[in-house]
Amino acid sequence: MKRRAYTLIETLITVSIVGSVTSGIVISLDRTALKARERAALADITAVRKAMELMYLDTGLVPLTPTDLASATPPVQGRIRNQMGQGWPEAPLDPTKWRGPYIARVGPDPIFKQPYAYNSFNQGKHAIYINSTEIGSNGTAYNKW
Repeated sequence: MKRRAYTLIETLITVSIVGSVTSGIVISLDRTALKARERAALADITAVRKAMELMYLDTGLVPLTPTDLASATPPVQGRIRNQMGQGWPEAPLDPTKWRGPYIARVGPDPIFKQPYAYNSFNQGKHAIYINSTEIGSNGTAYNKW
């Protein structure tokens, strides 16, 4: 007697193999997409930090908010950087020293779609950061980048 169709067992095995391979591909693509968003976020943070340093070199002040860096017109005030961690006192900004905008835009971070955090108690390079304690793919918490 000749067999003309697949048995139920053969069909179930085939479907489970195809499902396993498909789920493996989806997981791999998801990890790749996360790593790409992380690289974009790190590039953004680095650019904002460099723009902040450029503003400081020109004006002697750092911005009140990161979005001040993208403004074509100078802000009225900035923060005194050498007193970071002490509530960042504000000071008037001399508009003749303004060479901005220092960056094209300051958008939300590509990982969580939230604005970048700006904290006076995180001195130096960590004043601009991603506001999340989740661990990135490099093993470091996002707020420590």
